[in-house]
Amino acid sequence: MADIFCDSTMADFQVKDCGIDFAGIIAVGLIDPDLAYTEANLLSTTWWTTEQAASPQQVFMILNTRGEMPAGSVVTAEGFGRQDLQVTGASRTATVEYENMIGNYDATEGANRRKWKVVLFTNADIMYHINEPITFFGTPVVGRDKKAGQFYSATLTWDNFGNPKPLVTPAGLIP
Repeated sequence: MADIFCDSTMADFQVKDCGIDFAGIIAVGLIDPDLAYTEANLLSTTWWTTEQAASPQQVFMILNTRGEMPAGSVVTAEGFGRQDLQVTGASRTATVEYENMIGNYDATEGANRRKWKVVLFTNADIMYHINEPITFFGTPVVGRDKKAGQFYSATLTWDNFGNPKPLVTPAGLIP
């Protein structure tokens, strides 16, 4: 079968012997796309702490979130020859929700106005690195139920055929 990317290699699939990788996005890291960093930086609690305290600040954390990253959707185009369609990429979305309407207003407005590289932290201490600029759009959700809470809902969107890279969350980074 032809590989649409020509020279790619593939590793064997691995069986998880026991346990479960719990889901749920519990925190989000926003990284200025102009900031140079490495995978080793992402694996360091010191790097995250230092970058959040830097001036000007180029790394931000949204803690105490709830959210999800569903499966991406393939993007297709008209094929050639006998092929009706060809896969040309993927469209991806993650949604996160966080509280503190007044306290997070300025941060949400700032995040909405820029592109970001993103790290999604899950309840399994697995973080997913999205190493390309994404669009962040946070908006208030105010329901009609007087007993329900208000929160921001942020939609993160990007187009890339490659999956976000899973890494182990540095110990102590997410309270």
